[in-house]
Amino acid sequence: MIQNNYFSENSDLLLQFDNIIDWEEVVTAYEQGFKDHKKYKETGDEALAFAPSSVEESIETYRVTLESLGDVIGNFVAPRAPEMDRVGLKYDSGKVTFPDAMIEAYEKVQEAGLQPYSISRDHGGLGMPSTTQCFVMEVMSRADGAFGIAIGCVNLAETIERFGDEDMVNHWVPQMAAGEVVGAMALTEPNYGSDLPNIRTRAEQDENGVWRINGAKRFITHGCGFAHKPSVILTLARTGSPTSGAKGLSFFLVEGKDVFIAGVEKKLGLHCSPTCEVVYENTPARLIGQSLQNFFVDTLFFARYLKTVQERPTETLRWQAQMQCEAWDAPQVRSVSAQTSTVLSEKQQRIILWLPEADAETTDATPEQPSTLTDQTVLSMTAPVYGRDLAKMLKRLQCTALQLSRILNVTMYTWNRW
Repeated sequence: MIQNNYFSENSDLLLQFDNIIDWEEVVTAYEQGFKDHKKYKETGDEALAFAPSSVEESIETYRVTLESLGDVIGNFVAPRAPEMDRVGLKYDSGKVTFPDAMIEAYEKVQEAGLQPYSISRDHGGLGMPSTTQCFVMEVMSRADGAFGIAIGCVNLAETIERFGDEDMVNHWVPQMAAGEVVGAMALTEPNYGSDLPNIRTRAEQDENGVWRINGAKRFITHGCGFAHKPSVILTLARTGSPTSGAKGLSFFLVEGKDVFIAGVEKKLGLHCSPTCEVVYENTPARLIGQSLQNFFVDTLFFARYLKTVQERPTETLRWQAQMQCEAWDAPQVRSVSAQTSTVLSEKQQRIILWLPEADAETTDATPEQPSTLTDQTVLSMTAPVYGRDLAKMLKRLQCTALQLSRILNVTMYTWNRW
């Protein structure tokens, strides 16, 4: 393996970093007015001590981080990669053993504080934008793909951070940012791979209100955790009827100690990446979001509004009441409401029923909203939610961020505030 700094001595990455990426656009969208730095000035929270205060500081922070990572990966991890791949994983009676060389490499990156690249600074992470995260993954995976995956699994904390309740976030995210807990995502099942609407793993509440999951998941990367570090497994399970399809699915957090690892796949490559079969037997779980409504209702509404934008990108700046009533009365929405015996939340109603009085250039629909909207303002508000996919979406719909926000009544801003 080549030994050098895998960032600063990689001309391709330097070309991208120094000449191609529009960092001002990235930083402006991601740092949101450098709110972390402002919060540090107000509170003295040491977790935010290194938050940048300008575009220039942000670029330098990202560069220094990547240079540090490149040095550790190129000069410490890469030389150990052949041994890691040659030794591989060992499985015995539900336990997975990792090569000593990989554990050493993991702990080196952990000690350097370079693991939590996508986790917010508030919870001990580096708080790096998606653009910079791509550099991180390329640098790590150049040394060993399986190692890059292992570090990436720590950053599944970002999902908990975004969708978990306050107690869940405060308990798990700092531990994952510290590298003491590894994340895993459990969707695929033995008979249902890409056919997620038909998965059979089931979750039901017991007499004490505790959710319990029964079933099996297959091809679950790091479902076993890493070495002596336990896993938290983000698990998709059915809470609706067997025929409820995607509408009947809910999302749960499961502790790795409460499942059984039935085996790991033998693969042609990635010999240090555990691809696990995970068995749930009356396994306790914590619901993320609401049963049956985790992402389905929001996705349904947003998809409908995107269709409106695509069909009439510049025609009107307001929704018509008839359109909103149709969305509210959609069969899928009635079905979800009937299954849960609940009405949609106030926040969801705001998305459906909000009729802003907006002229062509300004809006004062809510006190939280800026009085003047520009494309840059909209990108700044939405980037933490949609990341780099937002630009692709706008290009596909052939409209500007400003047009999109107006036609959607700036609901993306409301979503970001959730």
